[in-house]
Amino acid sequence: ETVFPDRFAHTAQLQKFGARVDVNGPTATIHGVKRLHAAEAEATDLRGGMAAVIAALSAEGVSRIGGLPLIDRGYAHWKENLLRLGAQLER
Repeated sequence: ETVFPDRFAHTAQLQKFGARVDVNGPTATIHGVKRLHAAEAEATDLRGGMAAVIAALSAEGVSRIGGLPLIDRGYAHWKENLLRLGAQLER
């Protein structure tokens, strides 16, 4: 990433779920993990917030994500779409 220097700021939220992400300047290296675990995270930007939602959906246990109005502004009907896919979530 060379355009937006804070592009990887959301990785700290993903690490709360147990994701292994190393950021070194403009490069992020993702190391696979067997499972993610439940966590409390915050949507700090649109795409990073949705990444946290997806991490929560794939994690074992119950997670909480704050800052959902940010996601609402960028993704129309995201909750309904995920529910149709079988996601278990509530607001």
